Amino acid sequence: RAIELNPNYATTHQWYSDSVLLPAGRFDEALAEMKRAQELDPLSLIINAEVGMTYLTARQYDKGIEQLRKTIEMDRSFYFAHYELGTAYEMKGNFPEALSEYQTAMQLNDDPSILGLIGHAYAMSGKRDDALKTIEKMKEISQHRYLPAYSFAEVYAALDKSHGAQEVSDVEGFALRAAAWLKDAHAREAVITAGQATVAALGGSFERTLAALEPHLMRIGLKERERHA
Repeated sequence: RAIELNPNYATTHQWYSDSVLLPAGRFDEALAEMKRAQELDPLSLIINAEVGMTYLTARQYDKGIEQLRKTIEMDRSFYFAHYELGTAYEMKGNFPEALSEYQTAMQLNDDPSILGLIGHAYAMSGKRDDALKTIEKMKEISQHRYLPAYSFAEVYAALDKSHGAQEVSDVEGFALRAAAWLKDAHAREAVITAGQATVAALGGSFERTLAALEPHLMRIGLKERERHA
């Protein structure tokens, strides 16, 4: 309806692509709408970056990388394009380039949530020690700045996927690790915050609350069958 009222308003095409077509998996249509937004506002940094993001969502990684590079050429200080280019490189398994772009993005914006992406890239590239050091840095920063729980979850999930997290295969081992984990004030706070936010958003749905807490439980290597026993 908004497009009918003003078909030349770039932001409407952008949001239609982002909010309607991409979530529905209608990638060709989403790309067409985002490119139309780009045609209408060719100097918009966010629209140019989101053309690249749309390519990434459609798994056209090379085209996404090319578009994000073009966006950076328009303004090398636009941290969001560096952030997304790092994501694109990581999707292709090019972890050194991904880390370089994430670090550039953080230098430009000082957004602490990017540490989660940095830690994730370290973990996925097998640099477990660097990933753990990043988590410690995140804990320190979170004492005086807001850092969302999902940033920690990204790193813990990657450690688990890359076998960097420790598994627990028996009840006694689980109890010992759970006791140590619960002594960690930051871990407790992350779980409580995630739980409260999810309960508030989902009307107290217990199962979905557990789903939100799952990344935190990865920290103690709790296996899937043990979570649902």
